[in-house]
Amino acid sequence: MERQSTYTATATIDAQGILTGWSEGAQRLLGYDSSAVLGRPAAALLAAEGAAARRVLAGRERWNGNIPLRHRDGRSLELAVLAHRRTSAAGAVDWLVVSAVTARTQPPRGEPLEEWTFLQSPFPLAIFDAELRLVRANRRMEHALALPEAAMRGLRLVHIVPGAASEEADRSLRLALESGRPQDVRVRLGAELGRGVVLTPLKDADSRVRAVCLSTQQPTQDSAVRRSPSGETGSRVAAPSPTRPARRRNSARSRSPGWPTS
Repeated sequence: MERQSTYTATATIDAQGILTGWSEGAQRLLGYDSSAVLGRPAAALLAAEGAAARRVLAGRERWNGNIPLRHRDGRSLELAVLAHRRTSAAGAVDWLVVSAVTARTQPPRGEPLEEWTFLQSPFPLAIFDAELRLVRANRRMEHALALPEAAMRGLRLVHIVPGAASEEADRSLRLALESGRPQDVRVRLGAELGRGVVLTPLKDADSRVRAVCLSTQQPTQDSAVRRSPSGETGSRVAAPSPTRPARRRNSARSRSPGWPTS
């Protein structure tokens, strides 16, 4: 995949709504250098009423959508953003706000059969380009992360699911890209994803690595594949096999396995 003119704008906002971090990408996007915005209310950058934004974020751990922001030259820009609520070890709360800026609005699509295979795979899949930015995510991955592909497109893994697990997986993505060898990482990127990530380099006809495919399992798949000698599968309870119904007890109440919702 060819390199695109893509960059990421990031900002951090404390619990009082004050800007505490401002990246070079944010400066490039909105025209303000860090000295002009740090320590000031983030709502001052909105091209809309600030109370509405606070109401949207209230009680949420994450939010994605479009917001109108004011450029330094006075223009109003409608931007797609992804915001994560973070809590430090000391209990301090802040928000990490990221926005991917790219000239490419839609990722390349394959032949119909290839596209069906990717979208309908029973495994969560995502493809990262040579800059380690997400360009594709299939339906299983969208469901597992509770984010549409459009909200993740152009972002690094560490901005999609911030944390130590994504940082380790991101380093392995780089290794897969540079070495051309698959990588197996024992991390869990989300509650709806299994423990273990496989990173497969995607090569062109000349064996040059153009992208990396990230694949994993969902927890129910993960537990069904790896069982302990005693037959225990971990914290998740798999549904009984339809060919081996569970033994009925006289005093037992009827129960059905739940399915997590996003």
